[in-house]
Amino acid sequence: MLGPLYEASNSKTGRKIWLAAMDNETLNLWVFDPGTNKFHRSPELSQDFAWDRRLHYEALDQAAAVKLAQKIGKPTLPDIRRRHQEDENGIPAELVLGVSTRPDERSVLRAKAQAIVDKAPGSWSIWDVYPATRARAARVCASAIRTGKHKTLAAIAGSLDSRLVTRDDGSIEVQVTKAFTGHRTGAPRSFRVESVTLPGDPA
Repeated sequence: MLGPLYEASNSKTGRKIWLAAMDNETLNLWVFDPGTNKFHRSPELSQDFAWDRRLHYEALDQAAAVKLAQKIGKPTLPDIRRRHQEDENGIPAELVLGVSTRPDERSVLRAKAQAIVDKAPGSWSIWDVYPATRARAARVCASAIRTGKHKTLAAIAGSLDSRLVTRDDGSIEVQVTKAFTGHRTGAPRSFRVESVTLPGDPA
């Protein structure tokens, strides 16, 4: 049974990386993945917690853990995302935290839009990520944002520019930025970038 809850963060930057729960019997750590809405056993974090301590761990109460679960991002490493998607032994977050961790979709949309507003024009943000098999959907999304057809987003953030960035695993980022006043570009631009392992991400 999963018991104590922890926030695992980058020791140098303080960036929150994982919400973890400890198995009372094995002392292994399980991590929460918002992509699956489940906790998954993490050999990497278990090793780090017991021995390496590359990350900083802070004990959380239930209320703080629920708040973190609603804010924390999906794993950045493709191998970990894939492993979690294929994990048949994942434990639903509701069974660990006692409440639903799904944030209100409108609140999430408003928060993402406000984050774009707070940045200067030309500063790109990831709006969504599509698998390679949904390239057309990514193009449609980018076009809707650029032309103002995404009504809620346009109402909050105003005139926007968009572009498509292909990661080395084939997935496609829809990136957005505030457009310079009165200016919208033509079709969304496309780029290819290599995925980057952020400091502190479990290897």
